[in-house]
Amino acid sequence: MNIDSILIAEYASTDRDGRLTVVNAFNEIGGPGPEWVIPILALSIVVHGHSEEAETDHEAEIRLIDDSREIVRTMPFEVSFPKSTYPGLPVKYIATILAVGFKFEAAGLYAFEVYIDGIYMAAASLVITQR
Repeated sequence: MNIDSILIAEYASTDRDGRLTVVNAFNEIGGPGPEWVIPILALSIVVHGHSEEAETDHEAEIRLIDDSREIVRTMPFEVSFPKSTYPGLPVKYIATILAVGFKFEAAGLYAFEVYIDGIYMAAASLVITQR
């Protein structure tokens, strides 16, 4: 299993056909501070699995860490691979996590690290700047 992409955006959704829509992807925000609130923060994670992983579930977690490697917040979710449409082909799962009123207490570098079944898979970074 591997992660093809992880995006931070203002909005993301997946339709019934498995097509992902992402609005305003970003990796840096700024403002006067002392707090930064993102009205809606969307994380979109595209996971591919081997054909033998079809119809399996996996525990997953996003860990938001700051530049000192301290965990600021954790967000659990589940990866549920569908039945394979064609035997032998990889399966895909798209996780979309929406958070309302997501607040950062300080400027700096943050990372959304993704773990599946306790194993680190990928990360997306976010820079908060004070302007």
